Amino acid sequence: MLDKFELKKKLDLFIRCLQNKKLIDAEQTALSIIHDYPNQFHGWKALGIVQLEKGQISESIKTNKKALLLAPNDFEIHNNIGIAFDKINKVEKAISSFEIAISLKPDFVYAIFNLGNTLKKMNKFNEAIKNYEKAIILNPNIPEIYNNLGISLEKLFKFDTAILNYKKAILLKPNFTEAYFNIANTQKKIGQLEIAISNYKKAILLKPNFLDAYFNLGLVFEKKNEINNAILVFKKGLEIDPKNELLKNKLIYIKMSICDFNIYNDIYKISSKLGIITKSITPFPGLLWEDNPKNQYLRNKKYSQEKFGSPNLNIFKNRDYKNIKKIKVGYFSSDFHNFPTMNLMIGILENHDKFFFEIYAFSYGLNKKDSMQNRVAKSVNHFIELNEMNSQDIIKLVRNLKIDIAIDLNGYTENSNNKIFHQRLSPIQINYLGYPSTTGSHFMDYIVADKIVIPENFRKYYSEKIIFMPNCYQPNDNKRKISLTNTKKNDFGLPEDAFVYCCFNNPFKISPIEFKIWMKILKKKKNSVLWLVK
Repeated sequence: MLDKFELKKKLDLFIRCLQNKKLIDAEQTALSIIHDYPNQFHGWKALGIVQLEKGQISESIKTNKKALLLAPNDFEIHNNIGIAFDKINKVEKAISSFEIAISLKPDFVYAIFNLGNTLKKMNKFNEAIKNYEKAIILNPNIPEIYNNLGISLEKLFKFDTAILNYKKAILLKPNFTEAYFNIANTQKKIGQLEIAISNYKKAILLKPNFLDAYFNLGLVFEKKNEINNAILVFKKGLEIDPKNELLKNKLIYIKMSICDFNIYNDIYKISSKLGIITKSITPFPGLLWEDNPKNQYLRNKKYSQEKFGSPNLNIFKNRDYKNIKKIKVGYFSSDFHNFPTMNLMIGILENHDKFFFEIYAFSYGLNKKDSMQNRVAKSVNHFIELNEMNSQDIIKLVRNLKIDIAIDLNGYTENSNNKIFHQRLSPIQINYLGYPSTTGSHFMDYIVADKIVIPENFRKYYSEKIIFMPNCYQPNDNKRKISLTNTKKNDFGLPEDAFVYCCFNNPFKISPIEFKIWMKILKKKKNSVLWLVK
């Protein structure tokens, strides 16, 4: 016989244990309810919640399904099952569970919020936003909803609206660490560096071991050219986690940027391990450490495997492109504006033979409209902005356009979008120009090079097949105007009678090896100077 008073006492005890994080006591209470009331759903539902809290996801799903047999219309159980499926990335099942919960109780805020979270995880940001906004109408006092709405808006480059929502989250929850971190990330992106620093520091104050906040705070100091502050922040992060590969990698990179040649003692020791034996690291800085194609290949290969996993290589196996009159070539970049890559290759876009080729430029990232972007747009058949599209929508669009050849101009540089290439945009995918190294991946078929930049004995260290240009792989713009300004050496603090050697590369590309060579030249050539960019 059901003793409702005794059952309520046990359920109240269960809730108190759960709220106080006493999971063992909560579990024992749930098991006690099951023992006393085996034909009631309450005990099974409670046990499923505890198992979810303990990370026993498969067990939680099984337990909640037992609860559903006893109470098929309990919207909270459907929601809990959805949370469990989401945690193991079974997103379609999670969505189905949340939608059932909402159908049973249309004003169930947490199911609507959780549905938004799963959609956000799937990069379906517009759909996520709709659910967050619906949840806010139902309950405007939940700070986590505003925070996640802010994240989704930021992903669609709606930075001002994202910041407003982070501020609402903080107003409701003044100690909301993640909201301070997220608002700082957005402010960093749009150049509000001082206020970003303040918010990163607030996040660290609330969570002293917040390594991501240390990392991003260091990046802001680097952007402000406050290199010593950046170094101090990265070192502080490494004190918390001495094995953190991300911080190690960045500390090496930033010391290289000020030509601190002492760092090379460390580089020589760790270059054969960091990113190869350890967890993967962002590949670009590793290109600067050493002139070792084998290590660079291994580093990039590990990064590709850990970041993207195995691609679907057969996606285009049965696709029929025979009816296309022209070969469709798509260039993909975040930098279709006044940027080194575009300054080099604008002539290629302008000189494509439009009789045989239909040229697309797919632009993502911050949209910087300038004269170079106008020139790009005029030179191609189609200029398509992808800024507000998630990865899945981009892939769908490009596949529907039946692009024959997709050319990635970013590689592993800032603002790249390798996810879309991993899932295959076209039958042929090419790595070109922006990232002059192998991707180490299976989803890039070719790299464009010449026999100088990739000598024969180094070809085995490239995952891509190599398209060799007959002379030089690097294009230049033959329409670039030469300045007619009448300048003199002393305008730049250079002695008028000196022979001037120049290196206008970023300082992080200068190692002790090059520097020693230059010093030998200066010693041999009397009355000569070396002119650097900084």
